[in-house]
Amino acid sequence: MDLGHITETVLSSTVPIFIFMWANRKNAKADNDKKHEENQKAIANINAERRYLPAHGHAERTGPLCAEGITRGPDLGNR
Repeated sequence: MDLGHITETVLSSTVPIFIFMWANRKNAKADNDKKHEENQKAIANINAERRYLPAHGHAERTGPLCAEGITRGPDLGNR
């Protein structure tokens, strides 16, 4: 085997692999960017919804509510 044949064999087997890897990486990056944008929109929507939630009937505290003597405000019902 001469050097030209070895070079041709190496190039013919590795170049398609590198092209496939490049294309796959490009597609994965585009997909990742798309998912990131969708997640950012979903987070923004959740934050916008939470801005308008009615206040709780009690103060925020740690532990069981009955242990801290929390009194509830008037029952506002399910909104």
